[in-house]
Amino acid sequence: VPSYKQGMNEILAVILYAMFPFYTKNNCKQSDIETYITNPSEHTSELYGFFHDEKEFECDLYYLYSSIMDKCITKFYESGSNIKGGKMYLHERCDLILKDKLQYYDTMLYKHFERIEIDCSMVVQRWLKCLFNREFHVENVIVIWDLILADEAKGNGKDLEMIDFVSLALIQFIRGMLISKEQNDCFQRLFRYPTVE
Repeated sequence: VPSYKQGMNEILAVILYAMFPFYTKNNCKQSDIETYITNPSEHTSELYGFFHDEKEFECDLYYLYSSIMDKCITKFYESGSNIKGGKMYLHERCDLILKDKLQYYDTMLYKHFERIEIDCSMVVQRWLKCLFNREFHVENVIVIWDLILADEAKGNGKDLEMIDFVSLALIQFIRGMLISKEQNDCFQRLFRYPTVE
């Protein structure tokens, strides 16, 4: 399925963009790792070389990519094995964001969407599958991913719950452009998201 490959390639591209400078900046020799650990400030360049060995670049790239995808991102692309109760995981996640959380945090906007009979799930699906890398510049995507993954590492949520709130924030960012518009104009604004500075 082309969309499956496209979305996953976009995620891999951001990881590659983020990692590449670290592997090309220096080419330091590896020395005794114990001395690095006991006094790391004196061995910054050696530590850098040890953890950013160009020979291991492909392996590290695959490991990071696999780790991010295993956090639940692969579920966004599955289309048969994860259907329970007639709904795919991606659709369930969109419902959670748009029906439960949006209704809780912004009842007025939620009711407006209901009144004009707009379903934003197609837009949110794209945000989730690509982890927002079409809405932000790649340098900002890296910061957003740090936030999402750090939140997960702290145990504040599961299945990268922070992406639900980033999605809500994107909707809130253009709330003023949506709340007074009818269905067609809302769709156009959501699909042509304004540049986020």
